[in-house]
Amino acid sequence: MVEFALVMPLLLLLVLGGIDWGYFFFVGQVAANAAREGARAGSLVRSGIGLDGCSDSPAGSGAVAVAGNYLQRGQLWGGMGDTRATLTCCITTACTGFAPDDSAVKVTVTYQTRPGTMSLTGFLPPFLLPTSVVSTATMRREP
Repeated sequence: MVEFALVMPLLLLLVLGGIDWGYFFFVGQVAANAAREGARAGSLVRSGIGLDGCSDSPAGSGAVAVAGNYLQRGQLWGGMGDTRATLTCCITTACTGFAPDDSAVKVTVTYQTRPGTMSLTGFLPPFLLPTSVVSTATMRREP
């Protein structure tokens, strides 16, 4: 009994901490894939080529919609009224790594499960886990 009482907190820390960190990495992968899918969808829209900005262009609204749908399919987000995720898009000709005459679509996904913590189990203190996941993807617009 005494040995079990001494080992149990360490065992709980390892198991429940592994669950929390595993969930953090899962959310990171889903957010990265959502940003990549959104940027890809925005890069394929031909109308509005050369326009900087995002909200006014079909490419930007399509990119945000695809990223949001990906988060919903991953069961991380409930839609536009859900405040756990923030989706932003930027269409610009000044993205680094591309030719000056090319424009690019940049999608950023920011996700946070509960205010102040990324913990599922609640066992780990909030300062041991990141508070949110941020993923960005940039793709060149198709000509």
